[in-house]
Amino acid sequence: MRYFTSDLHFYHQFVYKKFRSEYSTIEDMHEGLIRDWNQKVRSHKDVVFVIGDVSFGNYEQTKAVIERLNGKKILIRGNHDERFTSAHFIQMGFIDVRDQFLLKCNGQRILLSHFPYASPIKYLLKSLRSRRKVNYYSLYPAYKGLRLIHGHHHSGPVTTFRSVNVAWDIHRKLLSEPEVLQLFEQNEQSRLSLFLQRLLSCFW
Repeated sequence: MRYFTSDLHFYHQFVYKKFRSEYSTIEDMHEGLIRDWNQKVRSHKDVVFVIGDVSFGNYEQTKAVIERLNGKKILIRGNHDERFTSAHFIQMGFIDVRDQFLLKCNGQRILLSHFPYASPIKYLLKSLRSRRKVNYYSLYPAYKGLRLIHGHHHSGPVTTFRSVNVAWDIHRKLLSEPEVLQLFEQNEQSRLSLFLQRLLSCFW
């Protein structure tokens, strides 16, 4: 079975305080996430795609957490994964590290990226307004007709145009491949989504 999640943010005080107040301490949050992960991922053959923003801990702290998570783990880098090299993440327990990943599923290709799709108009506006040294909006993938599984937005929405957001703080669990495909189908079958697909395809 293949599973998907993103934005675990181990050792991140801000995320703990803003999104995970059900935990009494940040250490309790770590244990809760590890427990919930391992209750779902039972087999060492299961593959889990972590779509960015794993941990704010140091190397040893992050490695200790990753080693406790069941399954084969593949990392799709997020904007908060820059402190470690791909080799570091492999040493921590990931079997592969990518910036993006093309997944084959039911005869279709699905793009995995930490960031949601960008539109040219929003990209221009964000670029003009941004005062950051690094404009993360420039990393958002352009739409090329593929379904997209992403994270980055902790508060949703769950689905947008041909996209599913698997951020942990939305679902509070890993999503299995059938669960993600069901979300795609539900979103794409709506009349509004079909209209947007035809309309927005004119702008990419």
